[in-house]
Amino acid sequence: MTKIMTGKTISDIQTGLRGIPASYLELSVNLPQNDFDFESAMLLDNAVNDRFPIREIVIETIYAPKHRSHFRPLRDSLRILRSMKHQSHKNSH
Repeated sequence: MTKIMTGKTISDIQTGLRGIPASYLELSVNLPQNDFDFESAMLLDNAVNDRFPIREIVIETIYAPKHRSHFRPLRDSLRILRSMKHQSHKNSH
């Protein structure tokens, strides 16, 4: 979906681990700031506006015993798509 909206490939929009340039922090204040929306809005805003390069690094995922994700696949995926659509619409104007 991200590639369709931006033309760029981002393999995992919900990784939870990002290195973000300090220069982007002031711009990111206007993005949605709840749950999973911020991360996808930030990536979409950056991908559309080429604010800083996106570089992916493969890391090993290690979960603590009895780890439970708070991600609700259907509900949260729909929220992320809605947020991305909204952000895409904002960026196109």
